[in-house]
Amino acid sequence: MKIVPLQVVKLYIGGYFQKHSRLSTKKLWQISIGSAFFITWFSGTIGAILGEMLTRGSMETINVEGTWVWGTIYAFVLLQITVPFARFVIDIFYKLIKK
Repeated sequence: MKIVPLQVVKLYIGGYFQKHSRLSTKKLWQISIGSAFFITWFSGTIGAILGEMLTRGSMETINVEGTWVWGTIYAFVLLQITVPFARFVIDIFYKLIKK
């Protein structure tokens, strides 16, 4: 389920990079924080709920409220790991678009 938020972020930042010719390092870090949080949050909440629903066939056994709460906590706690990785990937993507 991680492909959906990844493609949404890639489309958004691809369009943003096309419109802005010069981006500061600060702006690239801000984009990295936002995209890393969104991808991790989406995967930990909506992706987890949809995955469980597809696997089990119904939502009767899924703790939806707990998944929302812990998926959000999971996204915030993992920012220190996901942001540097997102910055690395976004930097490569930015360089490819600017060629």
